[in-house]
Amino acid sequence: MAKVAKRALQWRAEFGRGGTAVGVARARDIANRRNLSADTVNRMRQFFARHAVDKRAAGFRYGERGFPSAGRIAWDLWGGDAGRKWAMSKRIKALGGDTRARNPIRRERKVKAAARLFENFTGHEARYVERVLIDVPQVLLLVGECDGVLYSCVRDGRPERYIHQFRKQSRPLLCSNETGSALYLVGGEYNFTSRGIVDRKPRKAKRK
Repeated sequence: MAKVAKRALQWRAEFGRGGTAVGVARARDIANRRNLSADTVNRMRQFFARHAVDKRAAGFRYGERGFPSAGRIAWDLWGGDAGRKWAMSKRIKALGGDTRARNPIRRERKVKAAARLFENFTGHEARYVERVLIDVPQVLLLVGECDGVLYSCVRDGRPERYIHQFRKQSRPLLCSNETGSALYLVGGEYNFTSRGIVDRKPRKAKRK
């Protein structure tokens, strides 16, 4: 993170573009490894959330024409991807004080993991946690295999639509509760990641 900020300062001096006076001040703090206040870390998170769309522009990545773009220099002045990851990690707070939880420490870890996954996928800050009551059915009826999923979301400030078609060996079962009021995906060989739904690699057969 410090190396990224230092390099961004060098780029800005060389190319004469990217970032503002505030970004330059932030880069100097990061490059010099100064302690950053909670308010500064919050501004870092806000910056990355607003400017994630700049990563899609030409010149942001090595090998592209115009590299380093003004957006890339500005991004790195705030610590780059390492700075974003660090700032986001500081944002995730524990849900302390809930005596109803049987294992509050374990739940706290799960909340942090869910927040990280949300932020890595959407590019947006996980701002709050909400308790949801789920009625787990005791009986399910099997509808069939789920061939794919079509879903909409907002990533890096832009509405997106995705279609994921499962490989045959990865397909989950599509089930319904006994009243037909809710659908469930059961089983399957897949994960939800920062890239969206990803099929797991087929397991290799063990040699006898």
